[in-house]
Amino acid sequence: DFKKKVSSNDTEAKMSYVFNPNKKGKYFICGGIDNFKEKASRCAYIYYSNHNKAIEVAKMKDRRYRFTSIHHENYIYVFGGRGSTD
Repeated sequence: DFKKKVSSNDTEAKMSYVFNPNKKGKYFICGGIDNFKEKASRCAYIYYSNHNKAIEVAKMKDRRYRFTSIHHENYIYVFGGRGSTD
């Protein structure tokens, strides 16, 4: 279960950025902040809501949370936000 996997690791405990690039039950989830608000995450997942399964994909280049993201031509772009040292 994806929720249990994410919540069992404090680093990814607050992954709050969900993005639906194709509106067919496929969501991109990335970044986030730990429960102590000290360490941002580089993790990224594709979540399939119709199967309640997630696969981990390549990590983001930098640790980020509170950012904006867009999907354009098979790429996901992340803008702004904060990192662990901000």
